[in-house]
Amino acid sequence: MSIPLTRDQIAALLLVGVMLACESSGGALSHPPLEPKPENLVVYLERSQRQYVRLSTGELAHECFTDADLAQFMRGKVAQGVAAEARASAEFKAIVGSLLALPVTDRTRWLDQARRHYHPTWGQLGRITRYGSGQTDAGQHAERVMAAALTAVAEELLKEKTRNGI
Repeated sequence: MSIPLTRDQIAALLLVGVMLACESSGGALSHPPLEPKPENLVVYLERSQRQYVRLSTGELAHECFTDADLAQFMRGKVAQGVAAEARASAEFKAIVGSLLALPVTDRTRWLDQARRHYHPTWGQLGRITRYGSGQTDAGQHAERVMAAALTAVAEELLKEKTRNGI
């Protein structure tokens, strides 16, 4: 006999499966390497955000990114650590290098898109979303800090490459 599941129950089971996969892989899901293309700047950023900023799928502390999570995120200087990792990452450097082939206006557009890559808050949406399309105020703040940190590193690398004539 099969028991019909609601959409919420299916989503919860999928989330548990992802969490278990994440635990068994040492805390991070392995991703295929990103190609050095401008659009992958946002993909790299989003992967970093998902690794450190929990999607908000409900009001309970284990379902969302809380103020306590934000305090720990800020105290731990997580965004700065991720930015330092990105600065040393051959993958990130190659993605940033792909921006050099673009006209300055297109390059600026990609950097602006990355800088503004974060979820709207539930307050901005006017509802609490259950599937991660919205975020708590704390979650959005952490995503914004992460976006700003990684975009700043990308801009620094671009300036270095331009200065060195690469």
